[in-house]
Amino acid sequence: MRVRVSTRPTTLVLCAALLLAGCSGTADRPQIFSTSVGPRLESLTGAHGGYENWKKFAGATFEYRAEFEEGFEIAERLTLIFDQPHTVWVYRGGLPPQEGTIPWAWTVVPLGEESPRAWRPEGPRAPPPELAHYSLLSLRNLFQLPFQLATDSWKLRRAVAPGKENHLMPDEIEAAPENDPSLLGPYLLQWREDGDEDTARPLERLFYASNHPGRSRTVYEVLSGGFLEVQGLLVVTAREHFQRTPPPRQELPDPLELAPLEPPAAPGPALRETLRSVRFLTAEDLVELLEITPLAG
Repeated sequence: MRVRVSTRPTTLVLCAALLLAGCSGTADRPQIFSTSVGPRLESLTGAHGGYENWKKFAGATFEYRAEFEEGFEIAERLTLIFDQPHTVWVYRGGLPPQEGTIPWAWTVVPLGEESPRAWRPEGPRAPPPELAHYSLLSLRNLFQLPFQLATDSWKLRRAVAPGKENHLMPDEIEAAPENDPSLLGPYLLQWREDGDEDTARPLERLFYASNHPGRSRTVYEVLSGGFLEVQGLLVVTAREHFQRTPPPRQELPDPLELAPLEPPAAPGPALRETLRSVRFLTAEDLVELLEITPLAG
């Protein structure tokens, strides 16, 4: 099999950074696990496969489908690099990926505040650029939950420890990406504990505030399901986003004020996401996937 290796300067820097991260990275216990919120957060990451197991990987690749209430749809192969919070890599060959037919099969989509129109997927049901950006940014923020809560890339704005007399009451954490452009967030995460052992269940429910031009000034509830164990980690393969406040509003409400334990107010999801063929990647895997592409013949 012949291969071609990119010599683009930015790509070589990326490859070097990934390899160095793969060689020097450790699964040291996060400092936040020693704080007052630490035991609950450590239990939550444990329910998803454990922080130490997650730190073995530098990224993930999967087939992504997003269905919008307006009738639009995205179907793409995506790759995430965990330490690049404002980018997503999109496979340009469509689904399923056609190995060996495209010399440079991947392109980088920026997700910063200045780039809501940076990319538009192809297809007869492709959404406007703002909606495509919204779905990718939401996916980017949610895919690594709850593990990135234990890193410096997210900050916990508030932590609530409900009374333990009712073990079915959820624990809650309000958090936001440290360097987020404020298009999405903060996030209110809720989970439950099992019995007297205070063992966390997987994260099934969260709320977030949107200032995104594709979903402006609205609070959403996200219900997660389709939990699937992949390489020792628990992956959410299905998410539904329900609108909780009707736009427009003069002031964006606090997500903490919009989290009653009731069914979603909207009749159907504004966004439905599904993931298939999920695979976690080491730093070396990422370099091979994104930089060495088999050629036809």
